[in-house]
Amino acid sequence: MLRYHTFNKRLFAHFGDGLVMMPLLLMEHFTANFNNMWLVAGGQAAYLLLWTAYLAISHARWGQTLGKRLVQIKVVDVQDENRLISYRKAFLRESIPFVIGVIALIIFIADARLTGETDPFLNDSIRHSQLFVSGWMLIELITMLFSAKRRAVHDFMASSVVIDLAEVRRNYFKEKQAQLLQSLQTSK
Repeated sequence: MLRYHTFNKRLFAHFGDGLVMMPLLLMEHFTANFNNMWLVAGGQAAYLLLWTAYLAISHARWGQTLGKRLVQIKVVDVQDENRLISYRKAFLRESIPFVIGVIALIIFIADARLTGETDPFLNDSIRHSQLFVSGWMLIELITMLFSAKRRAVHDFMASSVVIDLAEVRRNYFKEKQAQLLQSLQTSK
């Protein structure tokens, strides 16, 4: 069961992925400095779409983002841990933050048109969406800490589980070692 104890590694992987996406985040912040609602909304939309695509494509194609690869964890199918999840399941895994982001973007555009406030850091819709994302993350954390295989809600939604590859390798070599010792003992 140690192969599922991935909380710390998941946290470090998230920071690593944040560094990978830093240029995009900087672009989003750069567009926020303009007093143009459509430029700000475009920067927000680009970040939301590219971040979600990065996560979904990486999980479906390789089972890992660059951050997860760095810390040696992998997203796999919960029924068959030798299989990766599909693109559909990978997007489903990221769908809640994506939907929250889309709703926040729509509300931001509507609110900016009404109030003229185009700074996303002063706009109430963005701050409220951040509260929803924080609430979602808390639910994810609680679910992960109390489920048997350390699966968060998004893992249940996508029938996925995150495994520690270093622990999987250790178990594999322990099994091979035990088989070798057993074969040596039976050959005597």
